[in-house]
Amino acid sequence: RYLSAKGEVDDKMICPLEPYPWRVNLVPPILAALAEAKRLGVPDLFFGVLFDMEFMSATGAAIGDAQGCCFCDHCWETFGKANAGLAAQTPVAERKTALLLAQKLSDYQAWQKQAVTDLLRRELEPVRAQAPALVFGFYPYHYGKSWITEAVLAAVSTPRAPAIPMDDQAYWTGYSGKP
Repeated sequence: RYLSAKGEVDDKMICPLEPYPWRVNLVPPILAALAEAKRLGVPDLFFGVLFDMEFMSATGAAIGDAQGCCFCDHCWETFGKANAGLAAQTPVAERKTALLLAQKLSDYQAWQKQAVTDLLRRELEPVRAQAPALVFGFYPYHYGKSWITEAVLAAVSTPRAPAIPMDDQAYWTGYSGKP
């Protein structure tokens, strides 16, 4: 589960480094659609995929925040292994303070963002192997304000097929205010 800097659990949000939502909810439907197109004899039937990650971007207390991070044990321990001086037993509510004192908060934020990008790229390898030019469009919510949106954008974009992020401004009064 996603844990905020205050140690609060968000019942609806999982850790952004959990592969399950990508592995179960994104990759299999794409592979099934590509297989069906091939079976029908029109392998180029699909040129893109549109998915919605609003829930993932918005429900966590800090996920919609450009400076927010997940402080769950998995994230903390993985980062701590490569960064001496961060005690694995640090209580969740004290982890952000520990990073600030060690002058490693920006390193943690950069690591977590890159780790999400790397995770999603790995999960999408079977899709990219079959359809390297597949374009991804996604509705990220908090567009331009969420580090997870930036991480996913980097993961699903390639020079051959850049991603198309969408904002809420077109049909709503706007949460992000970035048309």
